[in-house]
Amino acid sequence: MNIRKCFIQNHPAPGRPGAPAYPRRRLLALPEKPCRPGRFAPGFTLVEILLVMLIVGITVSLTSPRLFSAYEKIRAAAEEQKLRQVVGSLQMKAFLRQVEYTVQLADRRLSVARNDEKTLFTFTYISFPAASITFNANGFASATVIRYFAAGREKTLHVS
Repeated sequence: MNIRKCFIQNHPAPGRPGAPAYPRRRLLALPEKPCRPGRFAPGFTLVEILLVMLIVGITVSLTSPRLFSAYEKIRAAAEEQKLRQVVGSLQMKAFLRQVEYTVQLADRRLSVARNDEKTLFTFTYISFPAASITFNANGFASATVIRYFAAGREKTLHVS
């Protein structure tokens, strides 16, 4: 690349004390021809951006089913934990309050009844066959096992 040399003249301000009588010159190197617009401009081309978007899209489409199934498993495990907590809590309340609780299981619902109070728990990832369990005033259950279905498999919760 050829460099042409240009002189830029700096003229002192008029009436400035100590200014030389002649103008100062400074040498400045300039390119021979200015760059064509876009030739060496920084940035990405449209093809590069589209290629990166394509790679990201393929990666997301391959990993999203695995992430979704992992999310579903986590949610199902959380509901199983909630079921364990509800049953354990009912057992403890029956013993401490010396009151009888009746639990009705059907579809995706667990209904707890005490005298004329009724509490309903709804599950999304767990389903139950129709069953009924009673916790007596000593905290003992009428059935020792609660059967339920989670993620297409039959599971059991032991009630003691």
